[in-house]
Amino acid sequence: MPITEEQVKGLQKQIGFYFSNSNIMEDKFLLGQVKSNEEGWVDLSVLCTFNNVKKITTDVAELAQALKGVEGLVVSEENTKVRRTECLPKEWNPLPRTIYAKGFPTDVSLDVLEEFFAKQGKVYKVNRRAYPGKDANGNRKYKESVHVEFSTEEEAKKAVEAGLEYNDVKLVVMFKEQHDKENADRRKKPEAEAGDKRKREEGDEEVEAKKPKQEPIVLPKDASVIFTKIGEGEQRWKVVKTAVAEVATARFCVAEEGTAKLMFNTAEEASKVVAKHAETPFKFDDVTPESCALIAGEDEEKFREAMTTQIEQLRSMQDKQKGGKKGGKGKGKGKGRKGGKGGKGKGKKN
Repeated sequence: MPITEEQVKGLQKQIGFYFSNSNIMEDKFLLGQVKSNEEGWVDLSVLCTFNNVKKITTDVAELAQALKGVEGLVVSEENTKVRRTECLPKEWNPLPRTIYAKGFPTDVSLDVLEEFFAKQGKVYKVNRRAYPGKDANGNRKYKESVHVEFSTEEEAKKAVEAGLEYNDVKLVVMFKEQHDKENADRRKKPEAEAGDKRKREEGDEEVEAKKPKQEPIVLPKDASVIFTKIGEGEQRWKVVKTAVAEVATARFCVAEEGTAKLMFNTAEEASKVVAKHAETPFKFDDVTPESCALIAGEDEEKFREAMTTQIEQLRSMQDKQKGGKKGGKGKGKGKGRKGGKGGKGKGKKN
């Protein structure tokens, strides 16, 4: 059955967004597709594998017909490829014109959000912020906040200073850069307070000075991959990690609700995994995953934050275990975390 006029408009809007500066400069997979061709052509068959496209059509000819006449795009004469009419920008920094806004219902639609912020200026992109993972029905759980990228810094500033309200609820609005900094400061504060508490408890500057300094946590960018519909079973992450090891060893692998996310040591390794799957799909036991793609943009940022948190928690546990091992085996009734304060007991020497 042919697609409807409404579906055609949906495809035009979605593909137009895919090839917009705001998306393509952060979408490593699609950007790689564009750069792999001297003239920037991308096969429509590739676009037909994207979730928001294939739920409408997987027919290349149908997609080609729908995209004809879309501003900023041109379809090839043979109706099998599409490209941008403009060259890629040499530099792209959306942060100064991107805002953070909080106070929306969690079920508000993207179309409503775009219409709401369009009153403040030309909107390039609206990102509904979501919690990691999905619910039992496979749906994402969205937060009350969004990121909005405007076409200019002036428009973003106007939105920040407008005192915006939605359904009579005053929104918390600030530049994304400011919100990111406040989040970073909040994460650092508990760490600093915990560090001060440990120093007070130990009361031994000499011991503190001798403690080895931990290296800062620096995770690679553009080095994460997501597989969908990986099958079910216990320790699925191990099956996935073992399968991709023939191409590259994953630094982290998280599998839940039929999806696996892996982080490699370099962006090159991640790209090799995606390319290998495109050529010869991986098999996880007897299951061929539905898709394999680089994790980009806000999704990658969230994944890197989650992995950083795991590392911090592991380090904290290791520190506590090391602290416990410092206690001596004396029989005395001394108190404290260090064996030295149990000096009244007669320790047994091994």
